[in-house]
Amino acid sequence: VLSNDLNAHLSLDPNKPVVYVLQNKSFADLFVLERLVEQHNLPSFDAKSFNGYSGGESGFICLAIPSLWTPKMVKAERDVFNLVQQIADTGREVQILPVSIFWGRNPGKENAGLIRTLFFNRRKTGAWHKMFAILFNGRKTLANFGKPFFVKKFFDNGLDTMQTSRKVYRLLRIHFTRQLSSILGPELYDRERVISRIVRSEYVDAAIRDHMLKKGCTREKAEAEARKCVDEIASDLTFRAIYLFDKALKWLWQKVYRGVELKNEHYLHQVKNSDSIIYMPTHKSHMDYLLICYVLYHNGMMSPHTAAGINLNFWPVGGILRKGGAFFLRRSFKGNRLYAACFNEYLHFLVKSGFPINFFPEGGRSRSGRLLKPKTGMLSMIVQAQARIKHRNISLVPVYISYDKIVEGKSYENEKRGKKKKKESVGQLLGAYKLLRSKMGSAYVSFGQPIDLKEYLDEKIINWIDSDLSEEKPRWIGPAVNSLAGEMMSSTNACVIVSPVSVISLGLLAAPNRALTKESFESLWGVYCRWLTDYRYDDDTVVELNNFNDALNQARDLAGVDVLAHPTGDIIHISEKRSMRLSYYSNTITHLFALPSFISYKFVRKHRRDKEEILEAVKLIYPFLQKEFFLKWDPSALDEEVEKIINFMVSSEILESSDDGTCLVGPDVTDINYTNLKITGNILEAVFQYYAMGMILLIEAHKIGPISRDKYDKQLAYLIDRASLLSGDSIAYRTLSDYKFEFNSMMRFMGYYKLREDGQLIVGQNLVEKESSLNGLIDKALRASTKRIARLLIDDEVVRDG
Repeated sequence: VLSNDLNAHLSLDPNKPVVYVLQNKSFADLFVLERLVEQHNLPSFDAKSFNGYSGGESGFICLAIPSLWTPKMVKAERDVFNLVQQIADTGREVQILPVSIFWGRNPGKENAGLIRTLFFNRRKTGAWHKMFAILFNGRKTLANFGKPFFVKKFFDNGLDTMQTSRKVYRLLRIHFTRQLSSILGPELYDRERVISRIVRSEYVDAAIRDHMLKKGCTREKAEAEARKCVDEIASDLTFRAIYLFDKALKWLWQKVYRGVELKNEHYLHQVKNSDSIIYMPTHKSHMDYLLICYVLYHNGMMSPHTAAGINLNFWPVGGILRKGGAFFLRRSFKGNRLYAACFNEYLHFLVKSGFPINFFPEGGRSRSGRLLKPKTGMLSMIVQAQARIKHRNISLVPVYISYDKIVEGKSYENEKRGKKKKKESVGQLLGAYKLLRSKMGSAYVSFGQPIDLKEYLDEKIINWIDSDLSEEKPRWIGPAVNSLAGEMMSSTNACVIVSPVSVISLGLLAAPNRALTKESFESLWGVYCRWLTDYRYDDDTVVELNNFNDALNQARDLAGVDVLAHPTGDIIHISEKRSMRLSYYSNTITHLFALPSFISYKFVRKHRRDKEEILEAVKLIYPFLQKEFFLKWDPSALDEEVEKIINFMVSSEILESSDDGTCLVGPDVTDINYTNLKITGNILEAVFQYYAMGMILLIEAHKIGPISRDKYDKQLAYLIDRASLLSGDSIAYRTLSDYKFEFNSMMRFMGYYKLREDGQLIVGQNLVEKESSLNGLIDKALRASTKRIARLLIDDEVVRDG
């Protein structure tokens, strides 16, 4: 049954009768339904009478009566009319509950042979096909219960009995058709036919002609090159591979992980009626490819076509993944119009045909745990596909994938320390057997709020539907894609999974010397648990926390956290060697604490603050935080959000409010809440200082003389190195280079500087006016370092002299 909790999914009213609706009249389907009704304590009905609904407490009707080959609808329309007539005569509200029964999940294949068409055509519902479906797939039967609805609402809209019965009949038929489409999906295509179709398409033909002109080659040679490109790209999905993957992955998850937990699954039901579904998950591990396909298939969705990097197309992995639905893409299409056209046309074919697609918007796997800046190439092609098939409904679904312990943790740690990434190979694959002996905790998949692409474009782009598609890429697509990518990443971060390991890692890495007494840590744990549950970042945010001792044991087993026994109380500690790995888990939830961390940081620097001063400081730093961490709040909503955070901190006795509510005071340094305040402020201390130093550096350099963009970038690098040495915490500053690109782009966006054609920076007056506020964010030593570097690097000769 496609529901983890069927009774909660249905929410039936026990005081109102239920009429179950099946698509076809079938003894086998009825007996399956009868068994499920009994197992799940649903209102029972008499399946043996086979007379349909007669006005009792519950019953059933069927929409079609199958003959030997195909179903007939004539009598079924009359049954729906009789049901509606009884409801109209009695005035009794009846819950109509459609139920889909699938004997196997094989979608079939286009141009199938005679034997397959006669005996195994899943889309034919005659008695002959049902008999063979039961014989061969009796143990692979799947049932999906739709949402119950009432007929009375149609009468309330002024429809008569005949109009209502037609409306109900049509709605039920549409429901069953969409269930067939979402669960089985379209028929699988013949790969060779698709390759030929794409090469002959108008879009690729234009690229072939362009290739002939540029390379001076014949059409035959250009077409052969195009065919080679499509052959490299195209998937070769087969149902047999899906079936074998399902069996193998079920064993793998049970062997390696404690469980696979699915969150916010209601969004899957929400997009089932879409013409095409595009899943956009986070990318943290090679396991992501397998996990997302497994989870979707086990929840009644067709296994998607997955975009995989060309680095995975090596023997034998490439062929296996291709059979499971992977299609391959190169890291860059730049300068190769023919390849780009072939890939674009293949993607358009998948979207138009209704095949679900899964691609990773970040491009590569995140080595830090935080979301990466999205690569917009694939998303741009999806938007172009929507522009070409204007009236089809494409749904974009954000997905957050998380693990208690990442498989590639050691290799990521080595890469962050400067070692080169190892190329994927058979040797790596064979070495993965060690994974089977490891404790990996749980894996999580959380779905976010889907975006209907057509509705989004209707709202954001005027007259997009009338745009001229003779252009290879209409001008409106670029801005629309950039805006859409930001919203998708924000929605993805909103459905993050908060695990015990991530919270333990966050607190421990922010603690002085990465060590805390167990008593202090338990106090901090309590504050963070209350914050995450009572003031949840978003309704889609998943908080999976247990009691402190269980969480600590889990962190010991999975992340290498040490608990050192001491006569005065246990000490919780993490060595510097393992700090880098823990930073991965803490980075997954850092965005949830971005604003609380900044407010805490302000009170660590100064004991007493005015509320207005806090709000102004937040508004100064928020645009950078929003861009870096894909935060969801519009700047206009900051007043409310800051007020909520302050109220929580006051209620938790981390801050104290003055009688008139205009002033806030931090706790005494001997108070345990001061420790909580300081650790929370430390979470992103290095980032706040980086922002402040970067802006002060530009102001100071501007006072001395002209500065170029290249020199400014050098100064920032020097500044990071110096801050790292002064702080003594290399872990905190080692990843600051991740922030450099977004920081500079936001500086320009905010108008803090302009870049002239000769590479010189013109500093904005609005930045100069913020100097005093920025000085309050860093201590005297860092301010002195900033001024020193601004003076030191003005002259290129001084830089070379060192």
